Amino acid sequence: MGGAGQGSPARRVPRTEAGERGSLRRQSAWRADTQRLHPAMGRSRSPRPPPLVLLLLVLSLWLALGAGDSPPTESRFVNSCIQARKKCQTDPACKAAFHQLESCASSAGTTPALAESPTAADCLEATQQLRNSSLIGCTCHWRMKHQATCLKIYWMVHPARSLGDYELDVSPYEDTVTSKPWKMNLSKLSMLKPDWDLCLKFAMICTLNDKCDRLRKAYAEACSGFRCQRHLCLAQLRAFFEKAAEPHAQGLLLCPCRPEDVSCGERRRNTIAPSCALPSVVPNCLDLRSFCRADPLCRSRLLDFQTHCHPMDVLGTCATEQSRCLRAYMGLIGTAMTPNFISKVNASVALSCTCRGSGNLQEECERLERSFSQNPCLMEAIAAKMSFHRRLFAQDRVDDPTFSVIQRQNSNPAPRPQPRLPILSVFILTLLLLQTLW
Repeated sequence: MGGAGQGSPARRVPRTEAGERGSLRRQSAWRADTQRLHPAMGRSRSPRPPPLVLLLLVLSLWLALGAGDSPPTESRFVNSCIQARKKCQTDPACKAAFHQLESCASSAGTTPALAESPTAADCLEATQQLRNSSLIGCTCHWRMKHQATCLKIYWMVHPARSLGDYELDVSPYEDTVTSKPWKMNLSKLSMLKPDWDLCLKFAMICTLNDKCDRLRKAYAEACSGFRCQRHLCLAQLRAFFEKAAEPHAQGLLLCPCRPEDVSCGERRRNTIAPSCALPSVVPNCLDLRSFCRADPLCRSRLLDFQTHCHPMDVLGTCATEQSRCLRAYMGLIGTAMTPNFISKVNASVALSCTCRGSGNLQEECERLERSFSQNPCLMEAIAAKMSFHRRLFAQDRVDDPTFSVIQRQNSNPAPRPQPRLPILSVFILTLLLLQTLW
């Protein structure tokens, strides 16, 4: 009895161990089947990649997609005054001198009331200290972002260049002209009525272009007679001539008219909305120039015009090429020195000012006035561009090799850069989805 009681548990132990071993074998077989059907299950989850890895991957995709059609920024210009200031900030001596000039600029025109206000000697010393810095050779660029900031830095470092009568060859803008093919779609010329004058045709071509039409409507609304606010009108005019494609802007402004076609000449003269854009009371030309020089942008555009539309000798030899002169001329539109056509029957241009009351500065005033109204370089550049526009609409333009090249360029346009943002968004969403699976 006692032996049977002692032996009974001994016989049950092997059966329990056998059952456990069978259960373990069944679990192992189930895991094997599961891994065979679903290899991803049963393994430990791999660690998620750190956020920095994802960031670097996104950045590499961004660079691989190319630069796209992004607007020009100051970082793309090596000699930009904004970049020169950043470089100056890394040098303690240059940084201190520039800070001193900032104090001089902020206190200019005011009487120093505090002991710590900069003196003329302090300002001159700071200017001399910057003579060997990167700031002294910096420039600004057309259509760049933060152009006003760039010009402010330029005139802070070059205050002496704003003195005197004619400051030639000191334009703060980079002296570059980008040669671009004619981008106007010549196939749209067939949509225009043959009896339209050329100014009306160029206006219609602008309307057919979304960007040109949008910018033109913006300044037309700001310059309309019943709601005219001159400063807003000028700002929208500047925006049009800075942002619209150059062929469209030049076509509107410099459209040729026959002398007997008064309606065409009137349409050309009204391109810049002179009833709002020009001063209601005609000022003295020297006062107008003084007002312009008080504004960094207007001062810069005026010097750019004097630099690139200046006849170098009595024979009328021009300082630079005609395209650069025209760009400088158009850059003045929307500033205090806005020029315009003075007649409906010819292409003469002039400032909206007078030299009456100039006193002993009469000769200087007339010289400024003649720099627009009797400037041979400007007159030749305008005449050449109008001739180009006239030949564009001529019936025999196909036989002109100039236009055959232009048409071939437009018949096979380069592929337009696609925006990067939608493509990049797809990659980011894909990465986020993959991250949830890791």
